[in-house]
Amino acid sequence: MSNENEINSESEINLEDVAGGTGSSESLYPDKVAGEGLHRVVNNVHRHNYRILSESEKEAMKAVKDLGLDFSNLLHGIGETDPAGDRLASRELSLAQTKIEEAVMWAVKHITR
Repeated sequence: MSNENEINSESEINLEDVAGGTGSSESLYPDKVAGEGLHRVVNNVHRHNYRILSESEKEAMKAVKDLGLDFSNLLHGIGETDPAGDRLASRELSLAQTKIEEAVMWAVKHITR
């Protein structure tokens, strides 16, 4: 029943190698995990299998994320706030930012399903 494009995180990845080999739960869930490569599953408790994305899917996902970032930067420009900061100028712009993040999440979810 296994799809050849799916990768089981436990069988394909040695979590101790990725997490530093200490065996503690803290080492298994680092604060930041790079988005590329299969080691990204170490801090994901919900999705245990990933399929390999095609080049066109990778390009589509990058385009969606880039558009989200551009739109987010536009909101910072409108509110005259620093894009590197986490604050926007108003509640309305903060709500718009949340909706951008949600739209990107759902689009990526569609691409990666």
